[in-house]
Amino acid sequence: METNVLDSAENNGYSLIRIDNNNGQQAVSARELHTFLGSKQDFSTWIKNRIEKYGFIENQDFEVLHKFMEQVSGGKHLIEYVLSLDCAKEIAMVEGNEKGKQARRYFIECEKRLKSIAPAVDFSNPDTVLMLVENWKAEKERADYLEKQNVKLDLKTQYIDTIIESNSNVTMSQAAKLLKLPFGRNTMAKQLREFGVFFTNSNEPKQSYIDRGYFLIFTFKNEKMTKPSNQTFITQKGLVWLAKKFNVIIPRKSVSRIQ
Repeated sequence: METNVLDSAENNGYSLIRIDNNNGQQAVSARELHTFLGSKQDFSTWIKNRIEKYGFIENQDFEVLHKFMEQVSGGKHLIEYVLSLDCAKEIAMVEGNEKGKQARRYFIECEKRLKSIAPAVDFSNPDTVLMLVENWKAEKERADYLEKQNVKLDLKTQYIDTIIESNSNVTMSQAAKLLKLPFGRNTMAKQLREFGVFFTNSNEPKQSYIDRGYFLIFTFKNEKMTKPSNQTFITQKGLVWLAKKFNVIIPRKSVSRIQ
């Protein structure tokens, strides 16, 4: 007989991931989940990417906590994320590795244990039955959506690394060509302003996106110019990020360095 993942964890005297009570609901530390999944991304980037990509809602799917950690060399502020159990299951599922599958099965088993000791559902109440059906439908639609997103991601990752073949920083116009966008630099800049990446009425990125290594600002000045002029360049890391942002796939044969 196969032992389920929860029994296996309990028999070894530990739980895979601690599940706490948060305002009457089961909750999971995002940082602990990140550690268990063995993601190579730093925690802050990892959790923010998943919240943005899969549309998780603050105070519904997750909560943000600010902590102050005392250290020998001084204090340090940490931002923690508390995930609902449903949110944790979805994040584990989209991780796409064996650890993610194991975590998801573990969360499901924990839910089963909780339901087994909870009061029985009154199926004679039509409102209760309708609520259960609507919840099941919403969960099914969410699972189908995430599965489709995984297929798209698998296709994208087959090509996304080929952008690196253009081995230098590029201008906005060159980036639009490399990414094979259906528009040019002006429209791309407009959309980046709408995304909050660029400053309003400017083709320059905000400092946080420069710090992430997506963009560079070069300043030019010659004898004919009355004042210096700034130009935005996109790094190789920025090209990969923009490809994901604009949801494009780059066929290998179409990628070449733009002089």
